Amino acid sequence: MSYPPPFPFRGPAPDRETVVLDQATTVSLRAWQAALPLEWLPPAFRDSDNRRIRVQRRDVFALAEQAHTPVGAVHTYVAAAAWGSRSGREVSRRLRAFTDVEAVAAKLAAVTGILAADGAEAGFTALLHGDQRIAHVGPAFGTKFLYFAGYKCVPSGPQPLILDENTGVAVQRLTGAPCPYVQVSPTDYAGYLRMLHRWAEAWGNCEPDVVERAVFDVGKAPRLAVSALAGVPYA
Repeated sequence: MSYPPPFPFRGPAPDRETVVLDQATTVSLRAWQAALPLEWLPPAFRDSDNRRIRVQRRDVFALAEQAHTPVGAVHTYVAAAAWGSRSGREVSRRLRAFTDVEAVAAKLAAVTGILAADGAEAGFTALLHGDQRIAHVGPAFGTKFLYFAGYKCVPSGPQPLILDENTGVAVQRLTGAPCPYVQVSPTDYAGYLRMLHRWAEAWGNCEPDVVERAVFDVGKAPRLAVSALAGVPYA
């Protein structure tokens, strides 16, 4: 997958601490506590006296420091999935992956090792198309795990970033080129990463996840607003 090279943003890049690491979701704990044994839940998810907690990106990154271990990998995935989910039916969909928690844990830890050794595209291939594939984990939540587990540890090449409906739609709007986000090949994902990393370089060498956060909001915005502010055709 290839993209044309326009840079769509105006003004300086926003502060990463504020727009990325502070980005938070209010998580309802009941479904997670009912579905998983205590040891597989991140520590903050275990308090039965709390019905809800706020989870920030920085909290998931802290858990991901142990994503090379099976328990740490599950903690990272659970926190990433909770952070990225709406309540209700979407949480139940996220839990479908945990039919065999120990097997899932081993696969996620193996993917973290692949990220650290071989980079983002190899990790994506293993988790979404290869030997470490997990049923019911698709690109949107698979790339959330890759992002948190691999952003700080990939040895070379682009850092993994989240690719979901909002970011995929945003890239399509801003470039006019296809950006698959449901059926995503390793080549598709690699092209998406290259594009966002090029935009990060053009945006004052900001962190690539600042661009991902910006395009996430572009994907949610009305098309006319995107056209007017980014100077791209309304379509």
